Amino acid sequence: MSFDMDLYLYMSWIDPKMAHNEPDYILINDKKVLDRMWLPDLYFANAKTSHFHEVTVPNFNMYVNNAGVISYGTRVTLNVACNLNLKNYPLDQQLCYVKIISYAYTTNEMNVTWFDGISINYNSEIGLPELRIVSIKPDYCDGTYTYTLTQNSSRVGKNRSLFK
Repeated sequence: MSFDMDLYLYMSWIDPKMAHNEPDYILINDKKVLDRMWLPDLYFANAKTSHFHEVTVPNFNMYVNNAGVISYGTRVTLNVACNLNLKNYPLDQQLCYVKIISYAYTTNEMNVTWFDGISINYNSEIGLPELRIVSIKPDYCDGTYTYTLTQNSSRVGKNRSLFK
């Protein structure tokens, strides 16, 4: 009732405080610098387990252009829950989602959207002989989420989930 996936997650956002006068991008590949920077707090809501890769070094890259546009990429492995319908096994087809959502921010505070154009790529040569990916489609699922503040109070806000 789950599947594993290894992915490269790419994000981009604007931080005007990071604007600079250099003519080219600035590369940040030092984990100590990354740990001091703000990053979008996206997480995989239906992942049972997940981890970032750190062999032989932390697997990430970050570029900052002179306007303060930050491009960040990292490698992640997930074990994602998926309710399988095996009624027609072995001729069944499964529909599984990877739900990506902000942990703390609502859409009024942080707008999470897919990149324009082709936002999801995959290598069709990597897979298992008994499984085949038929399609991958980015989508949204807007909803209302409750963020607990104390035992007796909570913060409620709209959030946009990304589905893959």
